[in-house]
Amino acid sequence: MFLNFTPSQRKGTIILIIFSLAILCIINFTSIEVELPNIDKIPKLTKFFKTEYKSKTIEQDSLFIFDPNTATKTELEKLGLSHYQSNQILNFRKSGGFFYKKEDLQKIYSIKPLDYNRLESFIKIIEKEKRDQSKFYKDYKNTSQIYKNKNEIYIELNSTDSITLCELPYIGAKRANKIIHLRTKLKGFHNLNQIKKILDSDSIYIDALKKQIKIDTNLIEKLNINTATYSQLKEILFFDSYDVKNILNYRKLVSQINSIKELKDNDVLPQHTYENVKFYIKP
Repeated sequence: MFLNFTPSQRKGTIILIIFSLAILCIINFTSIEVELPNIDKIPKLTKFFKTEYKSKTIEQDSLFIFDPNTATKTELEKLGLSHYQSNQILNFRKSGGFFYKKEDLQKIYSIKPLDYNRLESFIKIIEKEKRDQSKFYKDYKNTSQIYKNKNEIYIELNSTDSITLCELPYIGAKRANKIIHLRTKLKGFHNLNQIKKILDSDSIYIDALKKQIKIDTNLIEKLNINTATYSQLKEILFFDSYDVKNILNYRKLVSQINSIKELKDNDVLPQHTYENVKFYIKP
């Protein structure tokens, strides 16, 4: 085929082959080094974004009610906010900022929608005007009943909220939420000693709080003993299965229980059970 080329075509072909061989020789005998960037010298920005902006994963049961206008950095971080996010909130407050409603927390640009949705139901904003009325105690709208006796301020334990409880000595956010949880479970308190375990069974705390806490047993949600079912009676923490069966058998026998005292007088309930449960049932 090459012999069929014209003289000019053969010449051109030979030149092209020689040129190609020359290029191959240059590539084979010349080493070209390309310096790649040292990956260790690249700033590790990924770590910054992960640790500074991203909130921590916190179990929902570990969350507690808080006011972003007063929460400390430690409390904010316990809620799952990062070091950076907590500082953003504190800096906002230091510059004169105030959260007037829970939605205002979204104005902090590092608070992502996922963070806000997780915390929304735990945000409790105290009105700025009411916050400034008293250095020690804030009279919140639609919250606890307050009783004043001379120079003492009493908080009613069956109607207060966790933020109000935090104003008392020895009770922080964690203890306040535990007290509210226990009150919901019991349907109300009848004695201050019922929160003793939450206060680490320290009688000194109880004695100090007696001066500032009032308990209105009329606010306890009482169960009608004549209409209550087995499961409803069993929900009362002071009853065991034996007590519930005794009450139902006695009710069946007498048709109508006219007085709670009947349960003690007729040995339906033991004395110690009666003394606790009498605040939670009614005829």
